[in-house]
Parts: sequence; structure tokens; C-alpha cells
Amino acid sequence: MANQLSEKIKKLDKGDFLGSIKNLPNQISQTWGETRSLNIQASYRDVKNIIVCGMGGSGLGPHIVKSLYSKELKIPFEIINDSTLPGYINSNSLVICSSYFGQTEEIIVAAQEAKKKDAKIIGFSSGGELQEVLDGFPFYKFQPKYNPCNQPRAGLGYSIVGLLAILDKLEFIKIDDQDIKNVVTFLKKRNEHLSVEASVNPALRLADTLQGKIAVIVGARFLTGNAHTFANQLNETSKTYANWYRLPELNHHLLEGLEHPKNKSLIFVFLDSDLYDERIDKRIKATKKVLGNLGIGSYQFEPKGETKLIQSFECLLFSSYASFYLAIREDVNPSLIPWVNYFKEQLSKT
Repeated sequence: MANQLSEKIKKLDKGDFLGSIKNLPNQISQTWGETRSLNIQASYRDVKNIIVCGMGGSGLGPHIVKSLYSKELKIPFEIINDSTLPGYINSNSLVICSSYFGQTEEIIVAAQEAKKKDAKIIGFSSGGELQEVLDGFPFYKFQPKYNPCNQPRAGLGYSIVGLLAILDKLEFIKIDDQDIKNVVTFLKKRNEHLSVEASVNPALRLADTLQGKIAVIVGARFLTGNAHTFANQLNETSKTYANWYRLPELNHHLLEGLEHPKNKSLIFVFLDSDLYDERIDKRIKATKKVLGNLGIGSYQFEPKGETKLIQSFECLLFSSYASFYLAIREDVNPSLIPWVNYFKEQLSKT
């Protein structure tokens, strides 16, 4: 079975998407080391609100960071997946512009608008027009040497850690070198269990379970951003429809919406954690009972890391592998995004 899967990966994964997944620990180490020398003016610490702009894969990191540090952040933190900035932005605002290639139209427009509003701005990308637009502002330009497939969603180590490093430098959150080392060490060990050669591979098992199914990813508290990311990965990497919800909100409306139409193709994937509070634990158990009564299947992934930071990255690694394996099972190239590219071509004609 492992040999057959490996051969199929060689056939379909021409861009080495799997190599990018395995290199998540190296992406983290590279970014953390490089951002230590990033110079940001002391005045940036006095802002009253933070706005992070990002689209697609470049917009996933902010969601993970926001849910992971929601209690630590003492000022408003808003994520903008558009070119239009909120009307309240002014010189007391920090606008962080994230674009993997630096060519995302919406982010370039947002950066230009932020300049007009006299906001404090920080950018990061691998280059492109964004760096030119933000000339004179703090900017982290990374060389994505550990993302061989060069897809933004496979380079989340750069965008997530880049944002974490900025927030740490400005003292909005607190992370030290040992925290990052612990994440890297843990992920390297998890790579061994999630690789094709592993005899017991939970990511591969989930991929097999998701074949022919519509996945509903459920997260809570600090893993809410991971649920969002997992659904996006299934969309882009696996070419599979998926959606995501957060607890406790879904309990107030979604359960009634499962009555019609009668759909046995749904499967709920819960991102569970031993670091959740008791109220969330009860909700997961009760929600699964409702699903069972409705004849809807469920799957539960429980990260093993000791801290919220490690568990969040562990979930990211797991969802990256699971969505990759599902792509292989569905006989599709995990790197290519033909319909998104087709859409962009059509948009350029109008």
C-alpha cells in the first residue's frame, strides 16, 4: 500500500508539494531567525488597533494568530480579506500587509490606501510590487527556499511566524526563542508519523475517510483559525468542497440546518484539544450525539503538544498532510489551481 501511494505521489506531485509540507519546521526556523534583525520604529508600539491584510493562502496566517493569541492581544486585531480598509484607520493604526508573491491586487490597493491615511505600515512578501509600494516602511522580504512547490498555502511557516515575530517585537504578544525551538523539534518528530512510510498514519486515514464526502471542519477557542485553514486547504489542495464552523456558535443554528436536504455525504471533523475548557468539551460530546442521531459521521483529531502554540502548528501540519493525501486519492495535482487561474484570466479581460 505504501509503495503504491509513493508511486502515485511521484506521478501527481510534480511540484513537490509534499516537500513543502515536510519543510514546515524549516520555514519556521528560517523566518524566526531572519526577523530577529527586522528594524521597527518604537512609535509602532503605541498604536490603538492592528489590521492585517491578506488574501488566499497569505490570509490564513492572521486567522491562526488571532485565535491563538486572542486573550493576550490587548488592542483590536482585525483581518481584512479585501482591498477596502475600515474607515477608522488613521495614524494610530498599524496596518500589516501580507502577500506571498507581493503581487496581490487587493493587498497593493490596501497598502496604498493605508499610506494615504497616514497609518503605520509593515509589509512582508517574497518580493514583488508590494515591496516597491512600501518603500521606506519596515518590510520583511523572505526567500522561500523551504517551499519548493512555491504555493502560498504551503508556505504558511513564513506568513505565520513573520506575523508572530512582528507582534512579539512590538510587545503585543510574548514569544521567545525557546518557544520556537520547541515547536520545531515537535514538528520534526510529527513528520515521522505523518509521512507516507509511517505504518500508522492518521492524516492518511482521514484522507481515506473524506473521499466522496463534504467535510465540515469544527474548531474552538485557540484552534478556530486552524479550522478555517483546514477548510481552505481542502478547497485548494484537494479540490474538494469543505466548510468550517466554530464552537459554540454552530450549536445555535447549524444543528437545525442539518435536517434538510437529507445528505449522508457530510462528515464533521473536530479539532479537539486537552487544553480546551470543560464547556467546549461538553459541547463537542453533545454535538457528536446530535450528529449520530441524524446519521452524520464525525472524526476527531486531538493534537498531542503541551502548549497552545505547539498544538496550533501540529494541527496545521496534520491538515496539510491530510489535504495532500486526499488530493492524491482523488488523482489531482495538489499544487495546481486551474479554476482560480481561469477566474483570474477572465477577470483580466473585463
